[in-house]
Amino acid sequence: MADENDAPVLTDRPKKRKSVGRQRDLAKKARVSNHVLGEDYSCSRFQCFQGTTHEEGEALINAFNALESKDSQDSFLSSLIKVESVARRRPRPELEDRAKPKHRSYAFHIKVQREGVAKAVPVCLKRFCAMFGITHRRVRTIQTALKKTGEPKV
Repeated sequence: MADENDAPVLTDRPKKRKSVGRQRDLAKKARVSNHVLGEDYSCSRFQCFQGTTHEEGEALINAFNALESKDSQDSFLSSLIKVESVARRRPRPELEDRAKPKHRSYAFHIKVQREGVAKAVPVCLKRFCAMFGITHRRVRTIQTALKKTGEPKV
């Protein structure tokens, strides 16, 4: 027969899974809401950085970070991207077999609050990425979704 001394003695409570939240959920929320305003640079086409103030940029990035998920952020960003057909095509007969013509052009703008009215300010791609603290790859993903379906990828 077994002795009483053979049974394991439990001094600590067994480890249980936390009932509230997971570490990965917290990390996901932190990734979604930690975008910062990018650096200024000189834009010769639109003069993007002269068109907006630092306070307007801070207001935009705070509103962008307040969105709860990446999907809602992508929807917001896609509302600021306008898909246009290519205005000018130039035939190149010598490169016809290797040519990959561009199918769409994209125009970017940001909406700023001025004198109580929301105003759309045209910006370049680099300024658009810097304004929201996102990468060119994320914009390219939104562009391909807009080109295929007309709405952002969900």
